[in-house]
Amino acid sequence: MSGTSVHLDILPDRPVTARKPPRLQLHERLVPFKGPWHLPWIIERYFWAARSGFTARKLVNASMALAEMKMGRPRVRSRPFLLRIEPTNVCNLKCPLCLCGTGEDPRPKGMISIDDYKRIFEDTKQWAMITRLDGLGEPTIHPKIWELIRIAKSYGTSVVMHTNFNTPNCAHPEPILDSGIDRIVISVDGASQETHGRYRIGGDLETVLTRLRNLVNERKLL
Repeated sequence: MSGTSVHLDILPDRPVTARKPPRLQLHERLVPFKGPWHLPWIIERYFWAARSGFTARKLVNASMALAEMKMGRPRVRSRPFLLRIEPTNVCNLKCPLCLCGTGEDPRPKGMISIDDYKRIFEDTKQWAMITRLDGLGEPTIHPKIWELIRIAKSYGTSVVMHTNFNTPNCAHPEPILDSGIDRIVISVDGASQETHGRYRIGGDLETVLTRLRNLVNERKLL
């Protein structure tokens, strides 16, 4: 977030007309949940990435989960179909609105082990469709991040990851593409270093853009 303030001048002699309500997105029309980061929103947003994890059994379970969510059932029969796993709660930046960046995250710092990671998939492999590898920490700080992605893919889930793209693990496009990741979301918070660095404190915009160009160019060669 750039923190730029916007000032609006309201002219009293100008008639105020009612605005049309915003057009509802597909997930809002189908399932009337409010706000982002609920399951229908995630499924719509990540549909093309998630399709690699579709099976008939998983789709039935996901449909049941959404129905039980809509009905507000306190006890459910469905199983988790979206996994959000934090590879690490360590970050290389100091973003002012992040508990990790400000040092306010009370948890001990660490990295998920391969054994613990695999255990999650063993427990959910019949149901999990999407794996999100992110949290408060920067996932690419984990020394085995690309192996973690390959493991998730081997269990039949699609993989989505958010990253600031400023760590050594992101320096070369080949390991990223070879991991089989379905969707990668790269944080860019401004068109200049001044604006970007206002929030991504410690991040370098030109590094991100150069790596992103290299990644796109390498992907075109596949």
